[in-house]
Amino acid sequence: MILINEWLPNPTGDDAAGEWAELLNTGSSTVNLRGWSLVLGNGKKFVAGDTAIAPQGYLVLPRSVTKLVLRNQDETLSLYDAQSTLQDTTHFTGAATEGKSFARDGDIFVLANPTPGAPNVIEHTATLAGERYAAGTTFDSSPSAWGVLGLALIIAALIAGVTFYCIKQNHGLSKLFFGKD
Repeated sequence: MILINEWLPNPTGDDAAGEWAELLNTGSSTVNLRGWSLVLGNGKKFVAGDTAIAPQGYLVLPRSVTKLVLRNQDETLSLYDAQSTLQDTTHFTGAATEGKSFARDGDIFVLANPTPGAPNVIEHTATLAGERYAAGTTFDSSPSAWGVLGLALIIAALIAGVTFYCIKQNHGLSKLFFGKD
């Protein structure tokens, strides 16, 4: 199977000289890419000639070869086989980080240091408030039942305290509720 493995839309320096897309052959036999195409979100496409990728091999396609201008903002890159069947697609929204590639990590793409023609190197940690967590760790920001109950009790106690204080400060209310001055 041929997949988009990595792509660099916003290289450090000159985009024309530094942009590229990389394909990976995950299969056990050589694949000829004649007629395969890379298509951008704006419809521009590159159609491959007589080019083969060895099993477990990489093919780096620089901008100088594809003539594809990868946008640095909100871009899509799709791979079609010679029969125009979609084989793979990837995209990002927002701005591409300068000098970082979008590298395949299983079924998703993550920001990484570029490794054209070589296996992707993915740092599998994320930092949150000075702590390190494994990549893919989800954080549940919803409060627990005990947290909600505790907050409700604190608010109720504050309301009761303020009400009691106000009653004690008002002579008429104090006499009404407590029966004395």
